[in-house]
Amino acid sequence: MNLFDSEQREAELKRLGSDAAKADAIASRMKRVISEKMQEDPAFYKKFSRMLQEAIEDWRARRLSDAEYLAKAKDLNDKVVTGRDESLPDKLVRYDVAKAYFGEVREVLQKYQTTSFEPTGESADAAIEIDRIIEQRKCVDWTQNEDVMNRMRTDIEDFLFEMKDKENIPLTLEDIDSILESCVRIALERNR
Repeated sequence: MNLFDSEQREAELKRLGSDAAKADAIASRMKRVISEKMQEDPAFYKKFSRMLQEAIEDWRARRLSDAEYLAKAKDLNDKVVTGRDESLPDKLVRYDVAKAYFGEVREVLQKYQTTSFEPTGESADAAIEIDRIIEQRKCVDWTQNEDVMNRMRTDIEDFLFEMKDKENIPLTLEDIDSILESCVRIALERNR
């Protein structure tokens, strides 16, 4: 079953009997897609992996009927296929790869959330800037060029230190390394 081809998916689902069997088929394929694409956008796929697992557990515990389980599986499938995540700030809608960077930055910045600092907006701005830095440094065969990747890392690190000072965020060196390494890894994964 190809989750990305809705007509083929629906034809395949019609051949299955119960709603539970249909939901299980969707869940099984989603798990495979999530596993295959995890490195392209870890935060996004982890989130939907957790949501899918919760739906499966709710169905097994009989907190969801077969029909509700199928509806939930289809809804999660549609969101995974379209890359739609309602928690994304509007400013990221037109950015493809920056959405993945956003998840990584927000994961780190969330631990510094206070009444005066809400990390979502800052994470979105940082993701857009990281995307700009990486795009600016890309060249032919950049994925094989350690010098280019090191310049990306240096530019991202400089930006994160500036953000830390400007916004008074107590980022540690480990936080900064985590963000820059995960973003470069995502860029590499998406350019393979």
